Amino acid sequence: MPNQCISEAGCPISFDSVKTQMEVDTFGTPVACRVYIDYRNGAPAPINAVRFRIGYIDSEGHVCGLFHGPDSKLLEPGAQTSSKWRGEKVSPNTKQVKLRVLMVRFADGVVWESEKMQAQPQPEPDSVI
Repeated sequence: MPNQCISEAGCPISFDSVKTQMEVDTFGTPVACRVYIDYRNGAPAPINAVRFRIGYIDSEGHVCGLFHGPDSKLLEPGAQTSSKWRGEKVSPNTKQVKLRVLMVRFADGVVWESEKMQAQPQPEPDSVI
């Protein structure tokens, strides 16, 4: 399954690798998506929580489903870690998976938020990733 990582200016997290794998039923219809990532803290301060947004994208580029992948490991500056999630309720129209860092909490309590967290409360359906 093709995937894409959405980068954003100022984000303290960088992706080292991303792998997605669809689970399908006996008819070949997607039923769940496994996401495996390796990521790195690019900030000068320790991080103790990250929330990722994972979106299912159809062949026309529209969002057809979302889930959040939280991780709460202490990650020192420059350090790398891995996470994995299993997202269910996958649309049968899913052709691609997009990932974005949604929020980062530093060990001192400071929070970095994606522009998607700061956006209007009613985003357009295709702009939620």
